[in-house]
Amino acid sequence: LAGLQAGQCIATIGSGSVSQFALQFAKTAGARVISISSSDEKLQTLKMLGASDVINSQKFPNWSEEVRRLTGNQGVDAILDVGGASTITNSIQSVKRHGFVGVVGFLGGPVLTVDFFRMITYNVTLQGLSGGSRSSFERMVSAIEKNQVVPVIDRVFDIEQTKDAFYYLKQKSSIGKVVIAI
Repeated sequence: LAGLQAGQCIATIGSGSVSQFALQFAKTAGARVISISSSDEKLQTLKMLGASDVINSQKFPNWSEEVRRLTGNQGVDAILDVGGASTITNSIQSVKRHGFVGVVGFLGGPVLTVDFFRMITYNVTLQGLSGGSRSSFERMVSAIEKNQVVPVIDRVFDIEQTKDAFYYLKQKSSIGKVVIAI
């Protein structure tokens, strides 16, 4: 929906699997990726996955300023927002004129306070995202196969360890998928 093209710049928020896949897909498409997370360790992993630049949101609470600095004050073409209420203002301030903000999560809360002035004056597109169509899924799987995109697996648990797997996931220390082997 963002119309991503080679040579554009996008930003991803967080280090979860949605953000990781967005990073991997964008790199496959030839885009520059700026990744934002609150953990230096997770930022290093995102860098290894291909992020051109990383920003620690603990060190830069108004990380949109850092995004704009890294883009020569232009802003990114698109950003994938998984945070919702806690990140939407920075996301909107990070995109360039006619930029795209894809909202795919609400980890920071589901009710948004939006800077409409910025949205209107910069002609920002704010789009909620959820599951796509079957044909969209098939195109994604084809792109994954063709470009050999490999999901990051943090840890695999046996079926008998299901409770441990959910506890591990709840700790929010994983980077990548937590898998239960059946």
